[in-house]
Amino acid sequence: VGGSVSDQVVSFAQTREPGGLNSGSALTTGGYAYRIRVNGDRQWASVNPPLWRQALVSVFDVKYHLELLSGELDDPTKFRIVPDVNLPGTCLRAQAKECLEMIFNLELTLQNTPGTGNGNQPSAEFPTSVVWRRDSTYGATADTYEVIQIVDGAGVPLQPAYDQLLYEIGDQDFQVNNLFSPDLPQICAEDFAV
Repeated sequence: VGGSVSDQVVSFAQTREPGGLNSGSALTTGGYAYRIRVNGDRQWASVNPPLWRQALVSVFDVKYHLELLSGELDDPTKFRIVPDVNLPGTCLRAQAKECLEMIFNLELTLQNTPGTGNGNQPSAEFPTSVVWRRDSTYGATADTYEVIQIVDGAGVPLQPAYDQLLYEIGDQDFQVNNLFSPDLPQICAEDFAV
């Protein structure tokens, strides 16, 4: 939850998203530890998203890949977030990889965890929640905010984070991104004979 762009809620639970990205399973080895599709079975919601963001996720298939930078798969402490955007039904695709890191970089760094003995102290403000710091760099512009757990793996609200989110949202409506099908046939330039 959080961010200067808009308040958002994201679920990392398994969904019916047909592309196999939102598995809800443990982190995996390989290129990316976790992958999530923004338009995936009502798992991403925003309050008052800016118009550019609404347009982006309604036209493009937006995915985020989490690359483990430090820690272990069973105890991660830092991720790089690699955006992946494509236009459904075409071969048009852009992915922010290492070559763009200097001008566009997104990272998650573990700040606090509930309990003791795990190397991290509980958050003073949200002692029952896992808290990550999200660092976003766009050229010379940097933005940092906290990503705060509001429910546990069983769907039980974590206080006080859950109630604070409801208070901040008030009577505003969420824009929920519904199920998106990535299975459109692709039309690429090489498909046309000259």
